[in-house]
Amino acid sequence: MNQSKLLAGLTQLRKQMQEEDQDLGKSLPLKNMRIFLQVAPHKEQIPMSYTRKAAQDRNGKLAFSIDLEIKSLKQVVLMGTAVKMDKQKVEELLKHFQELSDAILMLKVAISEIGKVKFVIISEKGIEIEVAKMDQVQEQEKLKDMRLKRKWRKSWRISLMPSAHLWNQEALTEGFKMELKNENDLASKLSSDFEMLNNDTKEAKDEIDKGKRSRSAV
Repeated sequence: MNQSKLLAGLTQLRKQMQEEDQDLGKSLPLKNMRIFLQVAPHKEQIPMSYTRKAAQDRNGKLAFSIDLEIKSLKQVVLMGTAVKMDKQKVEELLKHFQELSDAILMLKVAISEIGKVKFVIISEKGIEIEVAKMDQVQEQEKLKDMRLKRKWRKSWRISLMPSAHLWNQEALTEGFKMELKNENDLASKLSSDFEMLNNDTKEAKDEIDKGKRSRSAV
């Protein structure tokens, strides 16, 4: 603000001196009256043209100095404005840099947490797969045992066929039908459980593969 006031004052002074130079042919400026009084006792020896020329030279030099001051002040004002603008830009850049650093830090923390969750999920899925494999083996053993039992019962019934006339044929037939139905129902249930276990195992493997691909992408 002080520089702006000083610049305005020098500009006004420069304007006044230009006006004084224009009026110098009519009368001496008030600011040069002291010079005129000093040379008045010797005005017969000093031509008026010389006095006017000296005053004009003095005003010219002073005007030149004022012009330099005005230019210098203008440069100072411009530099001050530029420095202020640069300072604001630097502060904005620092603010953006800090925000970016905070965002990167938060992203790293989030990635770390996601990695931990993925590790837990993969571990749990791995356990589920092992359990599913064990259940699958057990179901296969059950199916194998059922087939052996059915084969053995069939052989046993065939061996008893010669003495079947001693029993009630109708009751024996109904008993065979009921037993066959129970075995078929059990076999159907075991087959369904076995298929579900296969599907669960496949889904668990797909989840692990998906987790590995996501972790590789990160």
